[in-house]
Amino acid sequence: MSEPEKRSYADTEKEQNEEVIQEGAEARAEQEVMEAETIRSAEEEEQETVAKEKAPKRKQSKKKTSDSRRKREQFDITSIKKQLEKQTDGLARIDQVLQPLRRLGKGLNVQSKAVKEINTSVKQSQKQIMKIQKAIQKGKIRRK
Repeated sequence: MSEPEKRSYADTEKEQNEEVIQEGAEARAEQEVMEAETIRSAEEEEQETVAKEKAPKRKQSKKKTSDSRRKREQFDITSIKKQLEKQTDGLARIDQVLQPLRRLGKGLNVQSKAVKEINTSVKQSQKQIMKIQKAIQKGKIRRK
């Protein structure tokens, strides 16, 4: 391999490492944003429940009680739906962040295989060189 090829391989490797570091930093930043959103939504829910508990309780007839139960159940379902939507959005963002990392992982696997193949061919070449050297040495001994 010539010297310019060595440099370009090293430069390529540096660029790939820089990309991995950049994508990791972006992933961490995205994760921090998602954690902050989760904390905010939990705080909002807690404030809502505290406000509900502080609201004055009224005596209601059985009909109103069943209506309020339905409303509470409906509210619980809608709050669960909102939470699931937020979590789904968060998972989608995480998936987007992980996509480039998956591609880099595949590229690293290919490079790893190439290095192993090169190592194997180097070992084979070394064995052949050793055989040739032994044959040359035997030829010199016989000539004497």
